[in-house]
Amino acid sequence: GPLLPDDEFQNLSDLIWVASTVHPMVRQVRAPFHFTTGDTAPVKADGEAKIKALLHTLEKRFDTWWYDDYSIVDIYLHWCLATAKTAGFTFDDFPNVSTHFDRVEALPEYQEALRSEALIDLPPPWLKRN
Repeated sequence: GPLLPDDEFQNLSDLIWVASTVHPMVRQVRAPFHFTTGDTAPVKADGEAKIKALLHTLEKRFDTWWYDDYSIVDIYLHWCLATAKTAGFTFDDFPNVSTHFDRVEALPEYQEALRSEALIDLPPPWLKRN
């Protein structure tokens, strides 16, 4: 499938939304020390609340792909959700989100990327910090 939909402006807008909204929420939970020099618990709790609200929104949106076919938005959202998962989030109460997550992982291109990344030391050191 195409990684970009026909409407490049919509795609750019959606990518900006993921980068400026979803990604920071996940970083609040996975790496709260990047947001404060003090107690990280309130930062993490705020991120967790935002992600839970986001999951409700995504649950309504995900009946298939973000657009008609998979796109870079699906891949980026998957990365965000996978990172949230490493912080203890589950999608058990969100069957459409869970199905979308699994659908991305079943893509041959995704599998190829995993094989390529196996050659690199992942995750990066900054993500390993707890």
